Amino acid sequence: MKLLDIQDILQWNNNMNDIRSKYIKLKELYIIDVSKSFEKKADKQDLIVHNPLSLHKDSNWQQYFNDQELMNEIRNDIERTYSDDVFFNNKKTQQMMINILFIWAKMNQDISYRQGMNELLAPLILTISHDANELFKFKDISTSSAEFEGLLKQICHIDYIEHDCFYLFQYLMHYMKQYFMYDSTKQNNEGNTTS
Repeated sequence: MKLLDIQDILQWNNNMNDIRSKYIKLKELYIIDVSKSFEKKADKQDLIVHNPLSLHKDSNWQQYFNDQELMNEIRNDIERTYSDDVFFNNKKTQQMMINILFIWAKMNQDISYRQGMNELLAPLILTISHDANELFKFKDISTSSAEFEGLLKQICHIDYIEHDCFYLFQYLMHYMKQYFMYDSTKQNNEGNTTS
């Protein structure tokens, strides 16, 4: 899917480390622990603006509450995603999906999150999780090349399922984003027919 250049296999390890590091930074940027975030800034902020009851548009709390609303919308859809499947009922799987969709929505505020995006993410996370877990079971893979074995273990690493799924989802949404865009002009034109 062009995330890793097939012509330059030797760089895959570095590329994977780069995209995983970037995801960690995105997660730190967008998924905020309100208690830690506001404690650090409390002495530097105007408490009239930055308090939980403030309706000021620049209030950190307003952003926090807006983020929680988005997170709850995503959570509701995730809880209904293949709800009869044990894998998708797992809280760790659900949290990974919520994080991925939330971060993507924050990065793409022109459309944010739309129902159905969870259905695109589901097969990605299922496949990547399956591959990583299966490889993890066989810690002592014997291949003809130690270099290939190390590369395979790095690419399908169980600790980076969320990171890898985010970038696969981001790449997929590059092509699918158009199907989630809302065209208000089309809606208005359909309602305004003249005889």
